[in-house]
Amino acid sequence: MLDLARLTSFVALLDAGTFTAAAKALGVTKAAVSAHVRKLEEELGSALVLRTTRQVTPTEVGLRLHEAAKDLLAAAERVESQAKQHVGLTGKLRLTSTNEYLSTVLAPHLAAFLRLHPRLRLEVFGSPGLADVVAERYDVAIRFGQPPSSTLKATKLASFRRFPVATPTLVARHGEPKQPEDLARFPWVLHHLHKSPVAFQRGTETRKVTLSSSFVTDVVGLNRRLALGSTGAILGAEWLVEEDIAKGRLVPLLPEWSIPEKPIYAVRAGTGQAPAKVRALIKYLREALAQRPSSSG
Repeated sequence: MLDLARLTSFVALLDAGTFTAAAKALGVTKAAVSAHVRKLEEELGSALVLRTTRQVTPTEVGLRLHEAAKDLLAAAERVESQAKQHVGLTGKLRLTSTNEYLSTVLAPHLAAFLRLHPRLRLEVFGSPGLADVVAERYDVAIRFGQPPSSTLKATKLASFRRFPVATPTLVARHGEPKQPEDLARFPWVLHHLHKSPVAFQRGTETRKVTLSSSFVTDVVGLNRRLALGSTGAILGAEWLVEEDIAKGRLVPLLPEWSIPEKPIYAVRAGTGQAPAKVRALIKYLREALAQRPSSSG
């Protein structure tokens, strides 16, 4: 295998044009650069440069090696950087989100992240509402919808879709809706942060409908349970109701109409640069969630 130090000297020589300039760029002696290049030529059994008193000119073999060596050295630098980053992430990392999102979506990603950074300790807490990131000393909170303007720093991770859904029993009781306005006759179980009216879109057409709530909660999982019990229809997040839809327990209402996607944010305290472990977690979750078929970044 070719020696990386010798390849580094060779690349520096061709980039700088002279042994003196290459030695200066690397912070070594001219003799060291010359020795590295000579050893590399001996190892390959071919001249890499033509030497004169004023300059060096690469041979055809030298030109090909120069391009390949640059790629190899860049790859080696990336591997070294990643290895150092993984080794360097230590300590405690506290995260909060809703119980349902943690168990349905985040759990496997957090487990995979911890396997990459085994010296970290993850402390994960479920919360139905908006936990106080500062007072409860959370490093990261996962929030849905536009975060309120505050001293918190928000990074968008992805977006998700929501569907109006109900049980077949509830649809039979109130009639299958044909247009968005028909949804007003259904009883609704809504989140306490729900904002009316809801915009339904189909192509270039948009219709806004005010949904009347018969039950209001701040627990997403409770909304789903109430929907399954035919208490009312819900605006279900895709990750919450996709299995119920697949198994026929819930049916989409007006599937040809859509609701604007809702963003998912990683929120942290402070406006300066976050600690490396926090940056690494946010970056990992953003990349992982972008790979979900129904999510968009």
